[in-house]
Amino acid sequence: MKYKYLFIFLLAHFTVTNAVHAQKIDSLLRAFNNYKKEDTIKLNLLNSIAKAYQYINIPRGLQMADAAIKLANKLNDQSGLAMAYMAKGENYYRQNSYSLAADLFKQSLTIFEGLGNKKGMADCLNNMGNIELKSNDKKALEFFKMAMILNEQIGNKKAKALYFAGSGTYYKGISNFPKALEDYAEALKIYEKLNEKRALMAIYSNIGNINLLMSDYPTALSYCQKALMISEQLSDSNGMITPLSTIGNMYIRLSENEKHWNILKKRWLLRGILVLEIQHIF
Repeated sequence: MKYKYLFIFLLAHFTVTNAVHAQKIDSLLRAFNNYKKEDTIKLNLLNSIAKAYQYINIPRGLQMADAAIKLANKLNDQSGLAMAYMAKGENYYRQNSYSLAADLFKQSLTIFEGLGNKKGMADCLNNMGNIELKSNDKKALEFFKMAMILNEQIGNKKAKALYFAGSGTYYKGISNFPKALEDYAEALKIYEKLNEKRALMAIYSNIGNINLLMSDYPTALSYCQKALMISEQLSDSNGMITPLSTIGNMYIRLSENEKHWNILKKRWLLRGILVLEIQHIF
């Protein structure tokens, strides 16, 4: 009976949180559908929609990015074209199509360089660094460092935090856990000061996972709970899955089978609700 009530509670909670994401997309789509001119405003809407879809409906995100590329070429809008390439690349990245994503980020970077747009260049370099992280290539650190320099030049307060977060993930990937924790700590100082919740959620989750691998279970649980709390504040159901996975793996190591089973059901429910919500909305 207690599992039945747990299911009903989680179902209600995650239906609400995914509805929040749907409202953002719906708002952009309404503005797009009501706007009839073929100009930069419509191009900006297409790019915003393409970027938003990467988290919930990648095929639609790719379609919107292609429409943005077509309109940008028609308008000869190089800035909008660079943004469209980047949005399409981000959708491919979320789809794990890293080679396709890398090509698009390079095209976007070339245009931003020609325009002298340092923010756009830095965003592309960070994206390219994230791709290199997938193969634990040290080249990722070079991209992150170049991005940091550009971000510092334009006064981006998150410049060093972005670098240390990326660096921490690199060292986590090669199992240099002390160095990873050191770099994550540097990023946390900045993100906590700026109250960058989404970035904090990701770093807390990564620190929790590292401590699990180091068999420091109380610390792992503490950081994963922090990540879960922020993901709930942000209504980010996707963000809940990784810390829940870490907690579940911890209970496996501790042979706490019932607790692991409860966590496993929450993860199944999360993934199921996400699929149902996407099907309902689209």
